[in-house]
Amino acid sequence: MKKFALTSAAFLSLIFASSSAFAYFDICNGGSQAIYTTYVDYQQNITTISLECGSKTLSGSGCYYKAWRSRGWWYIEPGQCKRVLGSSITNRYQYVYAEVAGGGGTVSGPYSIKVRNPAFTYHFNTQSFGSSCIARQTFPNPCPPALFTRGHAVVDSQGYSNFVLTIN
Repeated sequence: MKKFALTSAAFLSLIFASSSAFAYFDICNGGSQAIYTTYVDYQQNITTISLECGSKTLSGSGCYYKAWRSRGWWYIEPGQCKRVLGSSITNRYQYVYAEVAGGGGTVSGPYSIKVRNPAFTYHFNTQSFGSSCIARQTFPNPCPPALFTRGHAVVDSQGYSNFVLTIN
């Protein structure tokens, strides 16, 4: 295991794990107060996307979506970890936002990404691809907005399929 510091937030430390038989992205709370966190990852070759008021599935063989997926909120007690992704990491960069439960400090960054309350899964910058699809197009979200923006910090997983982020 290797340890790295995330320079955009002095109280974050990263632990890489690349030898496990399982693939995952975990967020751990190394601090003294409970936190809430969100996680954003890039998904390729998916056929269903989540919207604020439901989901959309592509029809036609060979059609698929590529999209960023924003999810939250995970409540993490001090000394605990939550698995926010239970499959291989497919993109080098992920984005994380965290805040201390009950107010206080945050782990944030310059990347504005929409989140919502309560728990949510939301796809954005969605495009459809495939030989039987009419055209590559951005899919608009038909739902009324109930989202607000939070600044997320970028996490560089450097190509590892397993990753543990510890927030101190």
